Amino acid sequence: MSPRRVTIVDIARELGISKSTVANVLNGTGRFSAETDSQVHGAAQRLGYVSNRAARSLRASRIGAIGLYVPRSVRNLSFYMEFAFGAATGAERSGADLMLFSPEPRGPRGFQVDGALVIDPEPADPMVQALLDAGVTVVSVGEFHGAGRERIAGTLQARHRDLQREVFQDLLRRGRRTPVFLGIDHHHAPSWGLDTAENYRQWCREAGLESVLYELPLDLEQDGLDRLLDRIVETPGADAFICAGQGYTRPVLERLLAAGRTPGSDVDLASLAASHDESESGELAAIDLKPHAYGMAAVALLGDLLDGVQAPVHRWFDDAEYRPPST
Repeated sequence: MSPRRVTIVDIARELGISKSTVANVLNGTGRFSAETDSQVHGAAQRLGYVSNRAARSLRASRIGAIGLYVPRSVRNLSFYMEFAFGAATGAERSGADLMLFSPEPRGPRGFQVDGALVIDPEPADPMVQALLDAGVTVVSVGEFHGAGRERIAGTLQARHRDLQREVFQDLLRRGRRTPVFLGIDHHHAPSWGLDTAENYRQWCREAGLESVLYELPLDLEQDGLDRLLDRIVETPGADAFICAGQGYTRPVLERLLAAGRTPGSDVDLASLAASHDESESGELAAIDLKPHAYGMAAVALLGDLLDGVQAPVHRWFDDAEYRPPST
């Protein structure tokens, strides 16, 4: 007789926790501590647990690899690196490898993957079109607005609008009346970036405030960026600065401090896509998008689609949170 396959019930019994907690840890979903994560995976390895998904992959003769595409323009931002590590963790736990795609497809091509994740895709991105034309099962992290969007199998989104409204309303409660918005150049902004700018404008209209919005080009040379930030920080009457993308909060903070201004006192500073350091800083109002957990959740959605869940599927990623300033 072949040995009985270890199940999540066996792991739960071994650790004295619920089977739903074990399932959440192994699937990379829900909320659990780092200690619980370590205990569950340690017990799974010790008992010889093989996930159902990995077993199904073997039976279906899958390639055993999934792809990840991150647009070239944002690859230097920490959010996308942490997301990629989360996706790698999710892929490993499902018995698959993670393959990072090069940003420039050269003509028609095949993809040696079972499915692919694309994160914050621009509407006309040729890689997304190449994946769809090749018939690859695609999960878009952030809504895709380009041609062929009906062929996107799954979409995973954070609740950006709700979280941003928490930031905006908090600024209003703190008495801020001239909030300056640092957005992303609309020619290269992903869908959430465009939605964020419109969300800011709408909130200003509702609150009776004048909107002051600057678009920062992603390809601006450092000297040009420094001059632009110098001018933005000197905006007359500005009592709050809201940074939509990563990479601008720290240089704005440095300029405010050099000008003798004190975040949390005579000015507020907010990041709508905070890095780890920014989300832990008590000086800032910060949205922590939990990129590592986000990447794991994207892999879990792709795995469900590959396992037969009927497309299209839309899911919300609810682990992201707003952290108000402590001052």
